[in-house]
Amino acid sequence: MGTNQNTYIGPYITIDKLPTKSKNETLYTCSNTSCKIRGRKAIGKFCNDCGSENTNVTKTKEVNISPYELMNEFGNEDIMFNLEGEYLLPNSRNKYSIRYDDNDGFLKKDIMDKSLAINAFSTEHKDFIDFLISKDVQFTISFGVIAYYW
Repeated sequence: MGTNQNTYIGPYITIDKLPTKSKNETLYTCSNTSCKIRGRKAIGKFCNDCGSENTNVTKTKEVNISPYELMNEFGNEDIMFNLEGEYLLPNSRNKYSIRYDDNDGFLKKDIMDKSLAINAFSTEHKDFIDFLISKDVQFTISFGVIAYYW
């Protein structure tokens, strides 16, 4: 298996906080609410600690909605590339950013003005950005260099 180092130069979205959703989780554990084993996975019909019957317990916990779930709900899960769960890079070639991987060899290209690049990015992805705002995603749009292995 090989990996390439990729470098992206341009505007991107940094996710500061994702919305949460409730998720039900079933756990086979001790039925005795005062048992110290309660809440941990049990094996067998009876609790090893207190002897109470083990049973399935459903608990609800809050989990972050993933960026790909948001993109899927938006109707285009390929609009952005999600890196490390924190960064969203445009998933298409455009005039305001540069992508480079180590197979490209040498790269020399002028970089457009940062504010022009951010404006072009924001205009091109306006519908998606508005969608993120409507879903209470806290994010910032930045311009910079992101290097990653893929």
